[in-house]
Amino acid sequence: MTRIIMVVGVFFALTANSVDAQSREGFWIGFGLGGGSYTDDDLSGRETGAVGYLKLGATISERFLVGVESNVWVKEVAGVDLSHSNVSAVAYFYPSATGSFFLKAGLGFATLLLDAGGGSISENGGGGVFGLGYDRLVGGNWSITPFLNSNVGLFDSGNTSIIEWGVGVTWH
Repeated sequence: MTRIIMVVGVFFALTANSVDAQSREGFWIGFGLGGGSYTDDDLSGRETGAVGYLKLGATISERFLVGVESNVWVKEVAGVDLSHSNVSAVAYFYPSATGSFFLKAGLGFATLLLDAGGGSISENGGGGVFGLGYDRLVGGNWSITPFLNSNVGLFDSGNTSIIEWGVGVTWH
């Protein structure tokens, strides 16, 4: 996972240009959709499902943003609806004050939910999100934001891991 993040990060950094330069200030909000690969301590492989996120926060400086982010992974597996969600306090770091590439990290809470129609089981635990992305300015303060994230959940019954990829929309 670390190698993937590094390769994608180098790609974004090398393809950045002045057209993407933007001013980050004040309030920001974004949402996105994509795919994700889930595994936990009980699975021998990975399950691929849909992901989404909602994020919002405030700009500290041209290079640092802080906020709250909610990430969700969902899939039906053998007639059971499985979902994993994280709600985290996040920090975003832009290596260049006018650049579009960012790294993020956050800590918070995770929830694992299994719903078999007649009943459901949920478990809460610690969670975290780590990732990278690129705010491609498309007009005004709007950006298209491709992303790659890693979400983790730490539960009494075991640990979970999700690798997410997709695209979002961000307003700065």
